[in-house]
Amino acid sequence: MDMPNELLASDQDPTSANGGLPRRWWQRRLWISLCLVGILAPLTFTFDPNGYLSTDTGGKTASVAAMSSRGDWNPDLGYWFEAADPEGRFFPFMSTTHTEDGQWLNTTSLTMVIPARALWIAGDATAVGGSRAVLLLPISGAVLAALAGGALERRMRVLAGRPSGAGHRSMWGIGLAGPVVVYALDFWEHSLGLAAMLWGIVATIDALAASGGRRRAASAFGAGLAFGVAATMRQEAMVYGMVAGATLVAGLAWEARWRAAAVRGASMLGGFALPVAVHLLAEIALTGGPIRAGRAAGTASGAGSSLGERLHTALITLTFPFNGEHPLSYLLGLGLVGALAWWTSTKLSGADDRWPTSVLRGVVVCIAAVWIIFSVRFVPGLVPTTPLALVGVVAAVRQRQWSPLAFGLIPIPLVLAVQFTEGAYAQWGGRYLMTSGAVLSVGAIALLGDHHRRLLLAVGTAGLLATLYGVVWRVQRSNIVMNDWTTLDAAAPEGTVVVWLDGHHAREGGPKMLDGRWVTAHDVADIPLLSAELAEQDIDAFMFVQPKSMDRPEFVGFEAGSAVGEMLLFDSELVPFERVGVGSGPRS
Repeated sequence: MDMPNELLASDQDPTSANGGLPRRWWQRRLWISLCLVGILAPLTFTFDPNGYLSTDTGGKTASVAAMSSRGDWNPDLGYWFEAADPEGRFFPFMSTTHTEDGQWLNTTSLTMVIPARALWIAGDATAVGGSRAVLLLPISGAVLAALAGGALERRMRVLAGRPSGAGHRSMWGIGLAGPVVVYALDFWEHSLGLAAMLWGIVATIDALAASGGRRRAASAFGAGLAFGVAATMRQEAMVYGMVAGATLVAGLAWEARWRAAAVRGASMLGGFALPVAVHLLAEIALTGGPIRAGRAAGTASGAGSSLGERLHTALITLTFPFNGEHPLSYLLGLGLVGALAWWTSTKLSGADDRWPTSVLRGVVVCIAAVWIIFSVRFVPGLVPTTPLALVGVVAAVRQRQWSPLAFGLIPIPLVLAVQFTEGAYAQWGGRYLMTSGAVLSVGAIALLGDHHRRLLLAVGTAGLLATLYGVVWRVQRSNIVMNDWTTLDAAAPEGTVVVWLDGHHAREGGPKMLDGRWVTAHDVADIPLLSAELAEQDIDAFMFVQPKSMDRPEFVGFEAGSAVGEMLLFDSELVPFERVGVGSGPRS
């Protein structure tokens, strides 16, 4: 395993033209990185960044906006109704933590919101705007992930007994033809978490080298450090870090290098603990208690529960080309997996591929037809958005290459066993498995790049088209959300109390909640108590966001008027309520 020595000693691009001075590796990678930024950054101006890809983003952007407006580092959101509702039963956002010292927190990690504060302030001082400026963080994560993909390709090629190459194909593949592009356009941790995990895998492979004991221990420490940083943002990082650590120790023990296994394993564990401990101390210092630890404990406690539900979620996350419970989702999702695996295996074996090609084309045409005919929406499955990943599995199995399988395939069932089961439809490209998708895609490029370029080009183009579909969805969803907020602002001017029935929907508003007077009855059974609290606070009128799927509820002491608007994304209507005996508006 002297492979990493060769890689680390070489700082020249092996693809440089013969003659003249060789081009150093960083120059080409810098150029590709700048190209990726030049593509992704302008895309942020094709939509309003205040319309998010997910409700999760609302809690984080509200936290950053709150810190920026106060000029401090505390993500406390505050609560205008706290005097009447000290326990936060009607706090607008779902999943809000009320600390013992009175703070209202709705962020899962400080790793994103703390550095975003400066970007938000700078953006607000210019025409860019704070909500668009903070997208530099996920865009940077996408670029770092692409760089890691290139480094990983070089290592996988050497492990397979081939020249290391330059890794540029993987940089383009990760940076443009995968789910990371979609997540780079929203204030989520996915791209940064992916980058950290990929670099952790790169460092783990380096730590497996036979020579250079101290340097390899440093590589192991760096691997742990990368996975630790990722774990402060993404729950699945603990699974990928555990698998990488087990691979490191097992690989060294297999060769009877017991001392190296112990030293490097301990180094990796120490590296992992450092950022996790620093993040925990920062949470305690800024908020008075841990934030991330509670979320991790909740996820771990649900591991493996409800086997049927988890198998269903796994099917959605791996295969579904549409975000709906429909027979076509199962038929075309499983059909795509089977047809692509059959086609790839046939192509690699050199056998007659007419039948698998025809079947695969038929499945792809059907999926594309549904995407075109019906409205643009989330594509939750990993394989439909990252088809190179499945190609990587087939190639690694056929060529008996362990690295893509160890770092990419083995973590999948473990992640699926502990992932958050709710919201499986409202995701892009199997977000909990993005690291596996990237590792396996790099494996496909590394193992097939010399002799099967047309295969890679065809599958990579399919991934690129799926990514473009995701960008369209990002733009369209933003427009829908912003139209909804325009409708609400017109119907409920500043100072109007707004009552929600769904904390997910309210959290889509992000910073709008900070200046608004919002409350949420998270359960219909809470409406009588909320009615009493509103009356006790001398609130004479409010705007109710009512889902069309439910009958109009009764707010004791208040009468409903006619609906004054609709919010399309939530399939809701805006219904004004006034205290009985106040005003003379229309009654329903």
